[in-house]
Amino acid sequence: MVGVEMEVAARIILDQGKDIKELTRIELMTLLKSHKILKPGEGKVEERREKWRKIFKPSHKVWTAQDKSALAKLEDEHVLIKETALGCLKEQHKQELLATFRAMPPEEKESFLMEMNTNVEKGGKYI
Repeated sequence: MVGVEMEVAARIILDQGKDIKELTRIELMTLLKSHKILKPGEGKVEERREKWRKIFKPSHKVWTAQDKSALAKLEDEHVLIKETALGCLKEQHKQELLATFRAMPPEEKESFLMEMNTNVEKGGKYI
């Protein structure tokens, strides 16, 4: 394997999420080659695993009981829509619409209001 093929093969191995102890001799050699380690095929499997441990640092931390309790607390907490990004964006659009309306000349405001009022159904829903 060469260059890009080696990187793709290494990515496939990493995406499997295996623990270092579960990696085979061939998988370890592929990972070491992808990091341009000299003579990645040398040594026994445990020596290759040790080489890989020196290179690879997992990008995630171990899930703790404290993390689980924090998640449970968040799941029970009531969140108002206005406190979310969507709520903030909605408020921003409303403020922009009001600013635009205030900047309109009187005849344009009147036309705008007429259009808004003609498109209202029963219950205040727009067509």
